[in-house]
Amino acid sequence: MPLSDYQPRRPGVAPRFESMFTPQIGAEVCRRVAAGVSVVGVCREPGMPCYGTVYRWMRIYPQFGRDLVLARQTARRARAAALSERKAAAAAARKWTWTRPAWNHSYSKARASEICRRIVLGESLTAICRDPDQPSIGTVYNWLHAHPDFAELYSHARGAQRDGLEDQVTALFERLTRRDRRREKRWFIHLRREMARLAPKGWDMEDRRP
Repeated sequence: MPLSDYQPRRPGVAPRFESMFTPQIGAEVCRRVAAGVSVVGVCREPGMPCYGTVYRWMRIYPQFGRDLVLARQTARRARAAALSERKAAAAAARKWTWTRPAWNHSYSKARASEICRRIVLGESLTAICRDPDQPSIGTVYNWLHAHPDFAELYSHARGAQRDGLEDQVTALFERLTRRDRRREKRWFIHLRREMARLAPKGWDMEDRRP
């Protein structure tokens, strides 16, 4: 204020300030807040009120306070919608990246022989089917019912696998002493369970013969 209009502060009398609030400034603040700019960011721009002034206006001008609350809600909804879209896009990208390629898993004698060879070497069917270039377990069992030659070869492979486990059990007990047998009991139980799991199933051609 000009020096001639200066009046010293008197006790009990609050100084009066002229408010710079106008409907245009209030509308501009609400518009920028609704667009996603924070109140702090709006107040940093030239020609805008400071942070404390905006919240003081909210108390003095109820309509401006309601408009600012609605603007902040609109900005929050927009941010939530954008976040949902980004998450959906990221999930779609991960699904596309991690999708197993559609290999041609048609039956062939070469694939059937490779599966049986790996079974004879001691691999489980689950481990074999984890390979990207191998069919799924369901496809293998469909082949067993659709191709008798593969079922017979598969039954021989399982029999060889059972024989290998029996050899492991025999070798285990030959090298164990009485002191070690209690310690190796768990491994023996595991081998027996594997042998029971490899018992002849419905696809075993030896059981189908009269």
